[in-house]
Amino acid sequence: MEVVVRAADSHRIVAIHGLGGNRLRTFTKDDDVWLKDLLPEHPCAAPMNPRVSTFGYDASIAFGKSVSRIRDFAVQLLNELERTRRESTGVPIVLIAHSLGGIVAKAVCRQCNISPTDFSNRTRHLL
Repeated sequence: MEVVVRAADSHRIVAIHGLGGNRLRTFTKDDDVWLKDLLPEHPCAAPMNPRVSTFGYDASIAFGKSVSRIRDFAVQLLNELERTRRESTGVPIVLIAHSLGGIVAKAVCRQCNISPTDFSNRTRHLL
């Protein structure tokens, strides 16, 4: 997971790219990385003063015959979120997912139902 906007960390936003994308290119248009250049100033996000991170994974291997790869990505993201939890206990997390990233986000939530974690209690929205 890579932090693209370091802020007060009253909220966390984690963006998950989709198929054929990567952690920054998916969220870039005309050389603007909207997670970094536009989101912090957006009227919905600005009051939260969020820390914004991106999660990258090898989406090209996601089309194997097994869903275990998706689950592996989800567990990897969940482990990253748990690792950084120590820095910001109780901070709400917002996941923004594009395409295949939505399936990864859903797998994260499913994994939380199997093995409840602090992340389960901190997630507020899935977009």
